[in-house]
Parts: sequence; structure tokens; C-alpha cells
Amino acid sequence: MSANFPENINLFCYVCGKRAFSTNTALLTEQVERAFKLYFDSEIIRGVSWVPDKICKTCYNGLNIWIQGKRSSLRFGVPMIWTDPGEHNSDNCYACANKICGVNRKGLKRRVYISVKSAQIPLPHSFSIETMDQSDFTYKPTPEAGPSNKIIPISQARMDKIVAELNLSQREAEKLAQLLKEGNNLEPNVKVTGYRRRQLLFQRYYTLNEGNTFVYCHDIKGLMEAMAINYVAADWRMFIDSSKSSLKVVLLHKYNKKPSIPIGYSTDMSETYDSMKIILDKVCYTDHMSRISCDLKSWRC
Repeated sequence: MSANFPENINLFCYVCGKRAFSTNTALLTEQVERAFKLYFDSEIIRGVSWVPDKICKTCYNGLNIWIQGKRSSLRFGVPMIWTDPGEHNSDNCYACANKICGVNRKGLKRRVYISVKSAQIPLPHSFSIETMDQSDFTYKPTPEAGPSNKIIPISQARMDKIVAELNLSQREAEKLAQLLKEGNNLEPNVKVTGYRRRQLLFQRYYTLNEGNTFVYCHDIKGLMEAMAINYVAADWRMFIDSSKSSLKVVLLHKYNKKPSIPIGYSTDMSETYDSMKIILDKVCYTDHMSRISCDLKSWRC
């Protein structure tokens, strides 16, 4: 290793960029390198001081199983993208930006890794080169790129559509937007932190009952439209469940092709048939007549 770069860069996995303990690492064998090239359409960088020379066993096994035809895909579509950072700079060093000294295995499970200009963290499989709209994102821009390869920044509307199609959480959406912004792939007016307040779009479809004991969706059709979901009541099931601390009402898609939609929640209502009547009345069940899934035997009169 060069004296200009920290030795602990080798504590990370070349493919996923996560911390890899010595007991959970493997060498980059010829078969793994061939699988990497075939799957990601990219060469592994060797013989430099600014990339790890090992791979975690999760990625190692995944690539080996894939090339053997026993797995259709890996966890992500684009791996870590390493580029030469030049002179060592802590602001542009993946090891420095993701300090892991003193962090145990339990703490690393909750660790959120961040990108630097010279090392971009993996992207979801929906962003694989084969399926990505090249007018939105280019993974390997080069100085020699001609006019036909000009990068077109992603607009706010397009970014919102990507987040919706991938069904990303607020944290994931903000992380993806920040990654694209660092690569200058977003229009200047795109708000990276805007997804922290995206729930405001849906809050108007929920309200409290008179006793302030039950939050419910008063306009299921409107909520579905706001989520860009073509709502067909017959395709949904109303699931009602309770625990010691709460009662939940959720719409589940019977074909399991759409996300579950929470339409009711309470921490005060008890398990009674009166509660069931209130729930069905508040969510306007008669307007939808979805099948109900719940354990009626456990409800007390």
C-alpha cells in the first residue's frame, strides 16, 4: 500500500463497499473476476492502493452461485464504482468518510455507508445498465465523450418517478438523490431533502375520529390516486390485526404486486366488535366491499 492512502481501505469489500471482517473475506479469484465482468459489464481494478483487494463472502458466494446458473440476480445492479482519487484527501477517501475503527459487528449492521467522489456506493438493481434510461444517468462518463453521450440531468419530476417506481423509503430516497447530486446528475433545482416532507402529500387523506383514538383514511380512492395506483377494490383485502400495544388496518394486494397500504391505526381502541364496527364505518367499507382478513374469534364482545 502507498503511504498516501490508509491501510484500512482493505477492510471494505471491493464489490459492495461494506466492512468485511477477516473471517468473512475471500480473495478475488479468476472465476469471481469473470463473474463480476459478465454480470456488471465492468473490469476489476487491481494493483493500486486506493481500492480493496478483497471481497466479502456474501458477494463472493453470490457471484459464484450466479455464474453457476443457480441464482438469477444479485442484491444490486451496479457495484461500488472506484475511481482514482489522486493525492490522498480525507474528504475524497472512502475509508476516511466511513470510519469503522471501534465499531463492532452489531453496530455495523445499522451502519449507513456514504459515497465520496472517488467511490460511489452500489445502486439498486433497477438501475442496472441494461434497464436504465441512458438519458437520465450515465455511470461512467469520460472526458472523451462526444455530443451523443452528453449527460442530461434528471429533473425533479423524473426523480420523483424513480423514487416511486423503486418504492424507496424517505431515507433511501434522500440517499439516492444525494448520490446522484454528487455526480452532477441532477438539475440544480432538484431538492435532495425534499423527501423528508413527502408524507405531507398523503396526510390530507387521513384524519382522527371524534374521540381522538383512531387515525384512519377517509378517502381510499383519493389516496390510491395520489400514490399513482390504479385502484380496483376487488383486487384488495382488508387486513385487521392487533397486538398488546396497537391495532392496525392495512389493505393488501391479493396478487402481491403492489405495496401494502395502511388505512387505520390506534393505540387506544380495545379488541371489541364495537371497535370493528367503528373501523368499517370510518373507512367506508360499504363503498369498497373488500374481503376482510382478521381473527374474529379473538375479538371480545
